[in-house]
Amino acid sequence: MSSLTLARGGKLSTDHMKSRPRILISEPIAEAGMEVLRANADCIEDWSDGDIAEMFRRSRAVLPEVDAVVVRLLSIGEEEMGIAPRLRVIAKHGVGLDNIDCDAATRRKIPVLWTPGANANAVAEHAIGLMIALCRHFERGCHTIKNGLPFRRHDLQGIEVAGRTLGIVGLGNVGSLVARKASLGLDMRVLAYDPYVTREQRSYPVEFCDTLEELLGACDVVTLHVPLTDQTRRLINTRTLQLLRPEAYLINTSRGAVVDENALVEALHQQRLAGAALDVFEEEPLPVGHPVARAPATLLSPHVGGMTEEALKRVSLRTARNVLALLEGKELESLEDLVNPESLAQGSPRDAGR
Repeated sequence: MSSLTLARGGKLSTDHMKSRPRILISEPIAEAGMEVLRANADCIEDWSDGDIAEMFRRSRAVLPEVDAVVVRLLSIGEEEMGIAPRLRVIAKHGVGLDNIDCDAATRRKIPVLWTPGANANAVAEHAIGLMIALCRHFERGCHTIKNGLPFRRHDLQGIEVAGRTLGIVGLGNVGSLVARKASLGLDMRVLAYDPYVTREQRSYPVEFCDTLEELLGACDVVTLHVPLTDQTRRLINTRTLQLLRPEAYLINTSRGAVVDENALVEALHQQRLAGAALDVFEEEPLPVGHPVARAPATLLSPHVGGMTEEALKRVSLRTARNVLALLEGKELESLEDLVNPESLAQGSPRDAGR
Protein backbone atom coordinates (compact mmCIF):
# COMPACT_ATOMS: atom_id res chain seq x y z
CA MET A 1 0.00 0.00 0.00
CA SER A 2 1.16 3.53 -0.68
CA SER A 3 1.69 6.14 1.99
CA LEU A 4 -0.72 8.94 2.77
CA THR A 5 0.16 12.27 1.19
CA LEU A 6 -0.86 15.76 2.23
CA ALA A 7 -3.31 17.25 -0.24
CA ARG A 8 -4.97 20.64 -0.43
CA GLY A 9 -8.21 20.67 1.55
CA GLY A 10 -7.38 17.49 3.43
CA LYS A 11 -7.36 14.37 1.24
CA LEU A 12 -5.86 10.92 1.32
CA SER A 13 -3.88 9.32 -1.47
CA THR A 14 -6.00 6.56 -3.02
CA ASP A 15 -3.33 4.40 -4.67
CA HIS A 16 -4.13 1.62 -2.19
CA MET A 17 -7.92 1.77 -2.75
CA LYS A 18 -8.17 -0.18 -6.03
CA SER A 19 -11.10 -2.27 -4.80
CA ARG A 20 -14.11 -1.37 -2.68
CA PRO A 21 -13.03 -0.41 0.83
CA ARG A 22 -14.19 -2.40 3.85
CA ILE A 23 -15.80 -0.33 6.59
CA LEU A 24 -16.73 -1.50 10.09
CA ILE A 25 -19.81 0.18 11.55
CA SER A 26 -19.53 -0.92 15.17
CA GLU A 27 -23.05 0.06 16.25
CA PRO A 28 -26.29 0.89 14.45
CA ILE A 29 -26.55 4.26 12.68
CA ALA A 30 -29.43 5.77 10.73
CA GLU A 31 -30.40 4.03 7.51
CA ALA A 32 -29.79 7.17 5.46
CA GLY A 33 -26.07 7.01 6.22
CA MET A 34 -25.93 3.23 5.86
CA GLU A 35 -27.38 3.44 2.35
CA VAL A 36 -24.57 5.79 1.30
CA LEU A 37 -21.92 3.52 2.81
CA ARG A 38 -23.33 0.29 1.37
CA ALA A 39 -23.47 1.82 -2.10
CA ASN A 40 -19.76 2.60 -2.03
CA ALA A 41 -18.12 0.09 0.31
CA ASP A 42 -18.33 -3.39 1.78
CA CYS A 43 -19.82 -2.79 5.21
CA ILE A 44 -19.44 -4.96 8.29
CA GLU A 45 -22.51 -4.40 10.46
CA ASP A 46 -22.89 -7.25 12.93
CA TRP A 47 -25.33 -5.89 15.51
CA SER A 48 -27.95 -8.60 15.59
CA ASP A 49 -27.36 -10.69 18.71
CA GLY A 50 -25.73 -10.42 22.13
CA ASP A 51 -25.24 -7.60 24.60
CA ILE A 52 -23.07 -4.57 23.95
CA ALA A 53 -19.93 -6.27 25.29
CA GLU A 54 -20.38 -9.16 22.84
CA MET A 55 -21.06 -6.73 20.01
CA PHE A 56 -17.82 -4.89 20.80
CA ARG A 57 -15.91 -8.20 20.94
CA ARG A 58 -17.08 -9.06 17.44
CA SER A 59 -16.16 -5.59 16.21
CA ARG A 60 -12.61 -5.84 17.55
CA ALA A 61 -12.21 -9.25 15.92
CA VAL A 62 -12.63 -7.79 12.43
CA LEU A 63 -10.43 -4.71 12.88
CA PRO A 64 -7.50 -6.33 11.02
CA GLU A 65 -9.69 -6.54 7.91
CA VAL A 66 -11.02 -2.99 7.60
CA ASP A 67 -9.95 0.26 5.93
CA ALA A 68 -12.20 2.49 8.05
CA VAL A 69 -14.26 2.26 11.19
CA VAL A 70 -17.34 4.18 12.30
CA VAL A 71 -17.86 4.10 16.07
CA ARG A 72 -20.31 5.42 18.60
CA LEU A 73 -19.30 3.90 21.96
CA LEU A 74 -16.68 1.36 20.88
CA SER A 75 -13.22 2.36 22.14
CA ILE A 76 -10.45 2.72 19.58
CA GLY A 77 -7.09 3.07 21.32
CA GLU A 78 -3.46 2.20 20.73
CA GLU A 79 -4.20 -1.52 21.14
CA GLU A 80 -7.02 -1.55 18.60
CA MET A 81 -5.01 0.45 16.06
CA GLY A 82 -2.10 -1.92 16.56
CA ILE A 83 -4.12 -4.86 15.24
CA ALA A 84 -5.59 -2.91 12.31
CA PRO A 85 -2.82 -2.56 9.69
CA ARG A 86 -5.27 -1.51 6.95
CA LEU A 87 -7.01 1.17 9.02
CA ARG A 88 -7.07 4.50 7.15
CA VAL A 89 -9.93 6.44 8.76
CA ILE A 90 -11.59 6.51 12.20
CA ALA A 91 -14.96 8.27 12.32
CA LYS A 92 -16.88 9.15 15.47
CA HIS A 93 -20.62 9.10 14.87
CA GLY A 94 -21.21 12.20 16.98
CA VAL A 95 -18.86 14.49 18.87
CA GLY A 96 -17.56 12.93 22.08
CA LEU A 97 -13.98 11.79 21.49
CA ASP A 98 -13.22 10.26 24.89
CA ASN A 99 -13.43 6.74 23.42
CA ILE A 100 -10.84 7.45 20.70
CA ASP A 101 -7.11 7.90 21.32
CA CYS A 102 -6.64 10.82 18.95
CA ASP A 103 -2.96 11.21 19.83
CA ALA A 104 -2.28 7.58 18.90
CA ALA A 105 -4.21 8.03 15.66
CA THR A 106 -2.17 11.11 14.78
CA ARG A 107 1.10 9.28 15.44
CA ARG A 108 -0.06 6.56 13.05
CA LYS A 109 -1.20 9.13 10.48
CA ILE A 110 -4.83 8.01 10.77
CA PRO A 111 -7.38 10.82 10.32
CA VAL A 112 -10.11 11.05 12.96
CA LEU A 113 -13.48 12.45 11.91
CA TRP A 114 -16.38 13.78 13.97
CA THR A 115 -19.60 15.77 13.35
CA PRO A 116 -19.58 18.87 15.57
CA GLY A 117 -22.97 20.57 15.74
CA ALA A 118 -24.91 17.87 13.90
CA ASN A 119 -26.84 16.76 17.00
CA ALA A 120 -26.52 20.03 18.93
CA ASN A 121 -30.18 21.01 18.65
CA ALA A 122 -31.32 17.59 19.85
CA VAL A 123 -29.08 17.75 22.92
CA ALA A 124 -30.08 21.35 23.62
CA GLU A 125 -33.79 20.45 23.51
CA HIS A 126 -33.12 17.50 25.80
CA ALA A 127 -31.36 19.71 28.33
CA ILE A 128 -34.23 22.21 28.26
CA GLY A 129 -36.72 19.38 28.68
CA LEU A 130 -34.84 17.97 31.65
CA MET A 131 -34.75 21.41 33.24
CA ILE A 132 -38.51 21.89 32.99
CA ALA A 133 -39.17 18.31 34.11
CA LEU A 134 -37.02 18.87 37.20
CA CYS A 135 -38.54 22.21 38.06
CA ARG A 136 -42.10 20.84 37.71
CA HIS A 137 -41.49 17.38 39.27
CA PHE A 138 -42.68 15.43 36.23
CA GLU A 139 -41.07 12.17 37.30
CA ARG A 140 -42.50 12.27 40.83
CA GLY A 141 -45.96 13.15 39.57
CA CYS A 142 -45.90 10.35 36.98
CA HIS A 143 -44.72 7.81 39.58
CA THR A 144 -47.46 8.89 41.98
CA ILE A 145 -50.25 8.48 39.45
CA LYS A 146 -49.02 5.22 37.92
CA ASN A 147 -48.67 3.58 41.33
CA GLY A 148 -51.96 4.93 42.74
CA LEU A 149 -50.19 6.65 45.61
CA PRO A 150 -52.02 9.14 47.81
CA PHE A 151 -50.83 12.70 47.36
CA ARG A 152 -51.68 16.34 47.81
CA ARG A 153 -51.26 18.52 44.75
CA HIS A 154 -49.40 21.01 46.92
CA ASP A 155 -46.67 18.41 47.42
CA LEU A 156 -45.95 18.52 43.68
CA GLN A 157 -45.71 22.28 43.51
CA GLY A 158 -42.92 23.32 41.18
CA ILE A 159 -41.31 26.54 40.02
CA GLU A 160 -41.52 28.49 36.77
CA VAL A 161 -38.30 28.92 34.84
CA ALA A 162 -39.25 32.36 33.51
CA GLY A 163 -37.28 34.97 35.41
CA ARG A 164 -34.91 32.36 36.88
CA THR A 165 -31.17 32.35 36.29
CA LEU A 166 -29.68 29.60 34.14
CA GLY A 167 -25.94 28.97 34.29
CA ILE A 168 -24.34 27.37 31.24
CA VAL A 169 -20.91 25.82 31.60
CA GLY A 170 -19.51 25.56 28.07
CA LEU A 171 -20.84 27.87 25.37
CA GLY A 172 -20.06 25.73 22.33
CA ASN A 173 -22.52 24.35 19.78
CA VAL A 174 -24.94 22.91 22.35
CA GLY A 175 -24.45 25.51 25.07
CA SER A 176 -25.10 28.36 22.63
CA LEU A 177 -28.39 26.81 21.52
CA VAL A 178 -29.46 26.27 25.13
CA ALA A 179 -28.65 29.91 25.86
CA ARG A 180 -30.67 31.11 22.88
CA LYS A 181 -33.69 28.93 23.67
CA ALA A 182 -33.66 29.75 27.38
CA SER A 183 -33.22 33.50 27.04
CA LEU A 184 -35.41 34.22 24.02
CA GLY A 185 -37.92 31.40 24.40
CA LEU A 186 -38.27 30.99 28.16
CA ASP A 187 -37.45 34.49 29.43
CA MET A 188 -34.59 33.27 31.60
CA ARG A 189 -31.53 35.26 32.63
CA VAL A 190 -28.53 33.39 31.22
CA LEU A 191 -25.04 33.34 32.69
CA ALA A 192 -22.19 31.53 30.96
CA TYR A 193 -18.71 30.36 31.84
CA ASP A 194 -16.37 29.32 29.05
CA PRO A 195 -12.75 30.51 29.04
CA TYR A 196 -12.30 29.38 25.43
CA VAL A 197 -14.90 31.55 23.67
CA THR A 198 -14.86 35.23 22.88
CA ARG A 199 -17.26 37.59 24.60
CA GLU A 200 -18.47 39.18 21.41
CA GLN A 201 -22.02 40.47 20.97
CA ARG A 202 -24.46 37.63 20.38
CA SER A 203 -27.97 37.45 18.99
CA TYR A 204 -29.33 36.54 22.42
CA PRO A 205 -28.71 38.03 25.86
CA VAL A 206 -25.98 36.31 27.90
CA GLU A 207 -23.76 37.49 30.75
CA PHE A 208 -20.28 36.03 31.07
CA CYS A 209 -18.75 34.98 34.36
CA ASP A 210 -15.01 35.17 34.96
CA THR A 211 -14.89 31.96 36.99
CA LEU A 212 -16.87 28.77 37.42
CA GLU A 213 -17.26 29.59 41.10
CA GLU A 214 -18.94 32.91 40.26
CA LEU A 215 -21.47 31.16 38.04
CA LEU A 216 -22.32 28.30 40.39
CA GLY A 217 -23.23 30.59 43.27
CA ALA A 218 -25.55 32.78 41.20
CA CYS A 219 -27.84 30.29 39.44
CA ASP A 220 -31.14 28.51 39.95
CA VAL A 221 -30.22 25.91 37.33
CA VAL A 222 -26.75 24.89 36.10
CA THR A 223 -26.36 22.90 32.87
CA LEU A 224 -23.08 21.37 31.67
CA HIS A 225 -22.01 21.40 28.02
CA VAL A 226 -18.28 20.71 27.97
CA PRO A 227 -16.16 17.97 26.40
CA LEU A 228 -14.42 15.49 28.68
CA THR A 229 -10.78 16.55 29.04
CA ASP A 230 -8.20 16.49 31.81
CA GLN A 231 -9.42 19.97 32.74
CA THR A 232 -13.13 19.08 32.88
CA ARG A 233 -12.93 15.63 34.48
CA ARG A 234 -14.87 15.89 37.78
CA LEU A 235 -15.27 19.60 37.25
CA ILE A 236 -18.34 19.27 39.45
CA ASN A 237 -17.04 17.78 42.70
CA THR A 238 -17.42 18.08 46.46
CA ARG A 239 -15.96 21.59 46.49
CA THR A 240 -17.89 23.01 43.55
CA LEU A 241 -21.17 21.37 44.62
CA GLN A 242 -20.93 23.28 47.88
CA LEU A 243 -21.13 26.51 45.89
CA LEU A 244 -24.59 25.70 44.53
CA ARG A 245 -27.65 27.09 46.27
CA PRO A 246 -29.72 24.49 48.18
CA GLU A 247 -32.63 25.24 45.84
CA ALA A 248 -30.55 24.88 42.67
CA TYR A 249 -30.79 22.12 40.06
CA LEU A 250 -27.91 20.50 38.13
CA ILE A 251 -28.19 19.10 34.59
CA ASN A 252 -25.54 17.07 32.76
CA THR A 253 -25.92 16.09 29.11
CA SER A 254 -22.20 16.31 28.27
CA ARG A 255 -20.09 13.43 29.61
CA GLY A 256 -20.60 11.45 32.80
CA ALA A 257 -17.10 11.92 34.22
CA VAL A 258 -17.52 15.71 34.21
CA VAL A 259 -19.42 15.13 37.48
CA ASP A 260 -18.04 13.31 40.50
CA GLU A 261 -20.99 10.98 40.94
CA ASN A 262 -20.14 10.01 44.52
CA ALA A 263 -19.99 13.66 45.53
CA LEU A 264 -23.29 14.35 43.76
CA VAL A 265 -25.05 11.42 45.44
CA GLU A 266 -23.85 12.61 48.84
CA ALA A 267 -25.01 16.16 48.15
CA LEU A 268 -28.46 14.94 47.08
CA HIS A 269 -28.88 12.79 50.18
CA GLN A 270 -27.88 15.76 52.32
CA GLN A 271 -30.31 18.01 50.42
CA ARG A 272 -27.54 20.44 49.49
CA LEU A 273 -29.19 20.92 46.10
CA ALA A 274 -32.78 20.54 44.94
CA GLY A 275 -32.17 17.89 42.31
CA ALA A 276 -30.16 16.66 39.35
CA ALA A 277 -30.97 15.44 35.84
CA LEU A 278 -28.37 13.23 34.17
CA ASP A 279 -28.29 11.87 30.64
CA VAL A 280 -24.68 10.64 30.90
CA PHE A 281 -22.77 8.55 33.43
CA GLU A 282 -19.21 7.47 34.13
CA GLU A 283 -20.21 3.86 33.43
CA GLU A 284 -22.72 3.24 30.66
CA PRO A 285 -25.11 1.61 30.74
CA LEU A 286 -25.61 2.51 34.39
CA PRO A 287 -25.45 -0.69 36.47
CA VAL A 288 -28.61 -1.84 38.21
CA GLY A 289 -28.69 -0.56 41.77
CA HIS A 290 -26.05 2.11 41.17
CA PRO A 291 -26.03 4.81 43.89
CA VAL A 292 -26.96 7.45 41.31
CA ALA A 293 -30.11 5.50 40.44
CA ARG A 294 -31.07 5.31 44.13
CA ALA A 295 -30.33 8.95 44.95
CA PRO A 296 -33.30 11.21 45.76
CA ALA A 297 -34.48 14.04 43.51
CA THR A 298 -32.92 12.65 40.35
CA LEU A 299 -34.20 12.42 36.79
CA LEU A 300 -32.21 10.02 34.62
CA SER A 301 -32.13 9.23 30.91
CA PRO A 302 -29.83 6.67 29.22
CA HIS A 303 -27.57 8.92 27.09
CA VAL A 304 -30.26 9.73 24.55
CA GLY A 305 -29.89 13.50 24.37
CA GLY A 306 -28.80 13.38 20.75
CA MET A 307 -31.11 10.53 19.77
CA THR A 308 -33.71 12.17 17.57
CA GLU A 309 -34.74 11.08 14.09
CA GLU A 310 -33.50 14.32 12.60
CA ALA A 311 -30.16 14.41 14.42
CA LEU A 312 -29.30 10.77 13.73
CA LYS A 313 -30.01 11.25 10.03
CA ARG A 314 -27.79 14.34 9.91
CA VAL A 315 -24.96 12.66 11.79
CA SER A 316 -25.10 9.44 9.77
CA LEU A 317 -25.09 11.19 6.39
CA ARG A 318 -22.26 13.55 7.34
CA THR A 319 -20.22 10.68 8.77
CA ALA A 320 -20.75 8.49 5.71
CA ARG A 321 -19.89 11.22 3.24
CA ASN A 322 -16.79 12.24 5.18
CA VAL A 323 -15.44 8.68 5.47
CA LEU A 324 -15.94 8.01 1.78
CA ALA A 325 -14.47 11.38 0.82
CA LEU A 326 -11.20 10.59 2.61
CA LEU A 327 -11.03 7.02 1.32
CA GLU A 328 -11.64 8.24 -2.22
CA GLY A 329 -9.08 11.05 -2.02
CA LYS A 330 -11.67 13.83 -2.14
CA GLU A 331 -11.86 17.00 -0.08
CA LEU A 332 -14.04 17.18 3.01
CA GLU A 333 -16.98 19.56 2.86
CA SER A 334 -15.73 21.09 6.10
CA LEU A 335 -12.28 20.79 7.64
CA GLU A 336 -13.96 21.31 11.03
CA ASP A 337 -14.98 17.66 10.73
CA LEU A 338 -11.31 16.59 10.80
CA VAL A 339 -10.06 16.33 14.38
CA ASN A 340 -6.36 15.90 13.56
CA PRO A 341 -5.40 17.57 10.26
CA GLU A 342 -1.74 16.90 11.04
CA SER A 343 -2.48 13.21 10.38
CA LEU A 344 -2.53 13.99 6.66
CA ALA A 345 1.16 14.90 6.57
CA GLN A 346 3.42 12.70 4.46
CA GLY A 347 4.21 9.34 5.98
CA SER A 348 2.87 5.83 6.06
CA PRO A 349 0.13 4.95 8.56
CA ARG A 350 1.47 1.41 8.56
CA ASP A 351 4.78 2.55 9.99
CA ALA A 352 3.91 5.58 12.08
CA GLY A 353 3.93 4.93 15.81
CA ARG A 354 4.78 1.23 15.40
